[in-house]
Amino acid sequence: MQQARWCGKPAAATQVEWQMGREWLKQYGLDTPEQFIEQISDVFGKLTAQIGGVFRLTAKKPDPANNHQSQVATHPIWLKIVEVGKRTIGEASSTLSRLDRSTLNENGAIRQIMGLGASIADRRQEFCESREDLLRIITACLISNEVTDEQIEGAFVKKANASGTMPALLSFQDKEAA
Repeated sequence: MQQARWCGKPAAATQVEWQMGREWLKQYGLDTPEQFIEQISDVFGKLTAQIGGVFRLTAKKPDPANNHQSQVATHPIWLKIVEVGKRTIGEASSTLSRLDRSTLNENGAIRQIMGLGASIADRRQEFCESREDLLRIITACLISNEVTDEQIEGAFVKKANASGTMPALLSFQDKEAA
């Protein structure tokens, strides 16, 4: 540490790390290392934002009963860490926001399903030339891998909650709409 990094023994040192998996990054349209590097200051801004950030140290313990925990003051040491990070990485040039998945075209997802189904059929050495064949092969694969309806429902509920569509799926139609 003294030789390679600090050119001498520092009075104090702080290390802050985040682990961001590919799925988290893809939510924000960052799919390649080049995209991440290009927007690293925006990612840092998202991680350290006072409101809506991923993590921050507070000056005092938040009261769990308080519905306005975002109003708890940020610890001065955390503010200093963020300041040093911004000087090192740069100020965010834009607010990192999640992709709007509601506008995505299903065509790409269907093509992926077709490609995966064709790969499974090929590996299983089963002929696949129709929707019925594809559904039969995927169903057989789900059964042979012991995928249950509960697991499928769980995956769907997780995705619907993450995307924000679950409340609409569970709401009742107005009498006029019904």
